[in-house]
Order: sequence, then structure tokens, then C-alpha cells
Amino acid sequence: ITPGQNFFNTGFQIEAAYDANTGNQLWITNRTETPATRVDIIAISNGLYMEVNQATAAVVGYSATTGAQLWTKQLTNVNPYNSIGGYQNVVANGICYLWGFGGDVWAINMATGDILWQTNTEVLHGDAGTDTPYGTWPLWTFGLGTVADGILYVPEGHEYSPPLFHGAQQLAINITNGELVWKMLAFDVTNPPAIADGVMLTLIQNYLKSLKVK
Repeated sequence: ITPGQNFFNTGFQIEAAYDANTGNQLWITNRTETPATRVDIIAISNGLYMEVNQATAAVVGYSATTGAQLWTKQLTNVNPYNSIGGYQNVVANGICYLWGFGGDVWAINMATGDILWQTNTEVLHGDAGTDTPYGTWPLWTFGLGTVADGILYVPEGHEYSPPLFHGAQQLAINITNGELVWKMLAFDVTNPPAIADGVMLTLIQNYLKSLKVK
């Protein structure tokens, strides 16, 4: 980066990997990027990691062992608001569940880059109308989501809040097909739900709530 550009690159990004036990450098590389865009490492699992360009919505998979590029995928039907709040994710069983501020959600195979399904909060929740300032139900959380018992839990809302807006939901999404399992009123954008023994603990706006999820 250069002064005044904050997190936005100038056309390249240097990445390196180190042995966590010895500190020895395993590899280092210089990647060409789209200038003045933000590129985030969004997930690492099973020797693989992914990056997403917040401006172009291009997702790339790499080997964490060698740094070699394995695949690239262009996300489609992307809400432009995704580029403002960026993307969040959680990984389970080699699948990256990726969502953006514009309300889009994808399930991506980290080994191949195949998009297993794609949905959005308009499909899951309905038209936001004037209930939010964005014309959609946004997904922008500082904490990540949670996967348990075949369900992805993602809260609607936005950092930084206020304003709270009417109708925000905690979404429970089937990780196999992206369909809604259930939803409930919630505006928790600071922490992912905690789940143990079939019980989820989550913030519902300004108070805690515990409920049995299975």
C-alpha cells in the first residue's frame, strides 16, 4: 500500500508461508493484483486457502504448502454492496461458506472452486423494502458465522451499528442446498452464535437468548 490508500493495493501483493514450529520460510511470491482494490485471505483449511477481491468479486484458491494457484472463479449475480462491507466466511469439511454485505451467500468447494450453491437474503427472507437503508437485508458481521449439524447460522445486520433496523433475522441455512431451515428476529453483528450439545447461544439485539436447535 501507499500513504492514503489504507488497505488497498497498488497492483501487487507479496505473500509468504512460514513453518509454525521452526519459523523457516516455506515459500514467498509476488502476486499481480487489480490496482486500488482490497484482496483478503478469507479461509485456510486442509492445506488450501482462498482469497477474494472485494471490488471484482474474483475468488482464487491456492495451495498453502507451495503457494501455487489452483483455480480461479468469478462470482456472479453479485450485489454491489458486497464491495463496501466486504466478505465473511466460515469453513467446514472442505467447503467455504462465503457471504457479503449485499446479502449474497455461496458454498464453494475449496479444492476445485466449484460453486455448490448460491442464494441471498431476498430469497431467504423476502424483500427488504424500506426496512433497511440498503434495499436488501445485509450480512456484515465482525465475528464469523457458525456451522453445526448441517446448518449455517448467519445473522443479518451491519457494522458499524446503529442504526438498528426493523426485521433483521438470525438465519439458519441448510449447508447442502442453501435453503432456509428457520429464522428468528436478531441483530447480532459482533459475534457468531455459540453452539454446544444442540443449544445455540446468541445475542438478540441487546440481550442474550438461548434456544435448542436440534
